[in-house]
Amino acid sequence: AVWCCVRSLNTQATLVIGFELASINNDNLGPLSDDQSKYCLYKTERLAWAIVFGISTATCLSISLTCIASSFYLGDRAQYCALHRGVRLAVVIVRKNIRMIIGVYVFGLSNFFLSAVSTVWLFLGNANWRTLSEEDIDESWCDVTDDVGNVGC
Repeated sequence: AVWCCVRSLNTQATLVIGFELASINNDNLGPLSDDQSKYCLYKTERLAWAIVFGISTATCLSISLTCIASSFYLGDRAQYCALHRGVRLAVVIVRKNIRMIIGVYVFGLSNFFLSAVSTVWLFLGNANWRTLSEEDIDESWCDVTDDVGNVGC
C-alpha cells in the first residue's frame, strides 16, 4: 500500500510536467512574446505577471522532475532493501521518506497552479485595449466614441 502511494506520486508528477510543458507551447508563447501583440509580456503593466509566469513555470518543471526522480529512487531502494534485508525495514524507509516526496509534489503542484493563474491573467486580466484621448481620435477612421473615451470603429 505504501509503494502504491510512491507510484501514484510519480504518475501525478509526470502528468503535471506534461500539462506544464503544454502551457509553454507556441500557441501561448507566440502572442505573449510578440511585441506587436496586445498580450505582449514586455509591456510595463504585464511585466510582474510575466516574471511570475516564468519563475513558476521553471520551478514547477524542476520540482516535478525532482519528485519523479526521488520517488523512483525511493521505490528502487525500497525494493532492494526488501529483497536483501527484509520487508519491514523497507516499509519503514518508505514511510520515513514519503513525507518529503509529498512535500516536493505539493510544492510543484502549487507552482503549476500559480503558472496557470498567471497565464490566464496575462491573457484576460489586464486591459487589452487602449483608451484614447480626444486628441488621439481621428474622425476619418472612427465614427463612435463613448463617454469614457473608448473608440468603436
